[in-house]
Amino acid sequence: MIRMRSTKSRQGNRRSQHGVALSAYTTDEDGEVRQRHRASRRTGKYRGRSVMDVTREVKKAEKRAGQTQQGGDDGEKKTVEQVAAPK
Repeated sequence: MIRMRSTKSRQGNRRSQHGVALSAYTTDEDGEVRQRHRASRRTGKYRGRSVMDVTREVKKAEKRAGQTQQGGDDGEKKTVEQVAAPK
């Protein structure tokens, strides 16, 4: 026995999401593909105007990359001989 019958309108509302398209993308003059209404991450421009300081973002990324490289030994796996060997 059906507990709660789904009406045609509710069924249609659920199925309406099946046809939803993905976000629209646009190509800039420098060839970068990005979402509409978003600034270019490489140039920092939106609609021809500079809206972001890209150099600051690059410096932050370089700093982050440098910190992960200094970590060093965390990701290295040791063999059984290295662990068992006396120091």
